[in-house]
Amino acid sequence: MSLDFSYAPPPPVDQVGEVIHRHYRVETWALEGSAGDRVLVDAHLPERIDRIVVMGHGADNSRKARYIEVSGKSFTRHHTAVVGMDAPFHGDRRDARILEHPVGTLVEVMVRWVRDQRRLLDVIESRWSGIPVGFAGFSMGGLYGVPLVAVDNRIRSAAIVIAGSTRVSYPIRFGPLDAVTMQALAVTDPAVYATQVGDRPVLVLNADEDELVPREAAIALYDAFKGPKELVLMPGTHTEWGQAARWFRRLECFFTETLR
Repeated sequence: MSLDFSYAPPPPVDQVGEVIHRHYRVETWALEGSAGDRVLVDAHLPERIDRIVVMGHGADNSRKARYIEVSGKSFTRHHTAVVGMDAPFHGDRRDARILEHPVGTLVEVMVRWVRDQRRLLDVIESRWSGIPVGFAGFSMGGLYGVPLVAVDNRIRSAAIVIAGSTRVSYPIRFGPLDAVTMQALAVTDPAVYATQVGDRPVLVLNADEDELVPREAAIALYDAFKGPKELVLMPGTHTEWGQAARWFRRLECFFTETLR
């Protein structure tokens, strides 16, 4: 079974908000999603933009996730814009019923997420043509982000954070899996798509005591990438990062080096 990530270009976005900070501003856009719904996007924009990083948040979070807002504040000091969008059924489009299921089993949600992100890339390309774009996905955003990077070569480099192969992590977390779950993981596991990323640089950044994404799952995903790649294990758990500033510095250095 192969998934269809094709999409139609979106109509123009509307700017529905703006907050001015000392060295950057945050614009809020309303984008029409691939299912026709209204999707909100926060774009953290320095005065001069040398590169852009699209960030995908984790489950039960939103474009307002602390790691996105901290990145926006930090990265913009070095001319890197950070753009984050609410995932399907999250943030302003929240539906708690969806969050009752492990995100790696939600095939249609992943397809919709990838299509929405490709629409966002259209918006970015129309506004900042020629500026290199990277992607950073956290947890669910990392799981769904690998297929996005695989099918859309506008993304020049990618950091996959606190995510790994679900066909490795889910049996460890949940025990033996039924046939329906295994069938879903066969088309949603990010390791399935990693080889299609080709020679674009990838950073796999994980916590050394992650209770949701064990080391074996992170290594399995890392091994599936074929191009320039690096695996880094930082102190912390899935939700509590020791020495958090080191995580953000490592991400910022990666994109500064790969998005020139």
